[in-house]
Amino acid sequence: MRVVIYTIINELSWAKFSIENALKYAGIKCDVITTGWNIPKETKQWVEEQGFPCYEFPDKGNFLTNLYTGWRMGFEKAPDNSIVVPFGTDQAFYKNWLINLVKYVKKDRIIFCNLIEAGVLPSRHVCINFGLTPEEFREEDFFIHCSTIYEDRLKTPEEAGLLMHHPVRGTHYRPDCKPMALYKELYIELGGEPGEIINGVTGDVYFIDKAVDNGIKLYQSAGSISYHFQAGRKRFK
Repeated sequence: MRVVIYTIINELSWAKFSIENALKYAGIKCDVITTGWNIPKETKQWVEEQGFPCYEFPDKGNFLTNLYTGWRMGFEKAPDNSIVVPFGTDQAFYKNWLINLVKYVKKDRIIFCNLIEAGVLPSRHVCINFGLTPEEFREEDFFIHCSTIYEDRLKTPEEAGLLMHHPVRGTHYRPDCKPMALYKELYIELGGEPGEIINGVTGDVYFIDKAVDNGIKLYQSAGSISYHFQAGRKRFK
């Protein structure tokens, strides 16, 4: 089983922290890919020193278009027949997060992590503030909490209990988040995430809508736990 993890990079401090943290607690060997636009010189230099491929694309002038171009590129550049796992550069991880995510992947499944968010932006997920920057991150507290919620099993959307208020499909249970794990070929077959609002939803939601419409099953791996700093809050100030 070949596993590729990838993230969209920018600031060096975030890229270095999240990639190193993801690899430290992965529990399985994996390849790393990075993508992005307007990547700072020092970040590219660090990535190259680590031996990670870095695929930079021109700024397209629109944040959502740039964002989903980066997410699609990670899948496109991954080797064929690999399980691909996108994650954010503002995330931290509990031990064995990756192996507990990918071990459940099948051709007709998308597996999502058990996400905890900082709570500084609206969220459907459990919110507990373990710090808002890598320097402030309280890893010991995070690990203690993770040990109390860890379960080595899959949860259905209903068991995960994450309600989504969809403008077209109404309120229903959906475990959508990143990291998620699926085969490259499934992502490509479904067309990836569009870089625009369609049917009132962003590209990630639209992509999962299409997956569901094509009979793909969604699950949460209760033992793959990730913390999201919600660094994107800066865009909402």
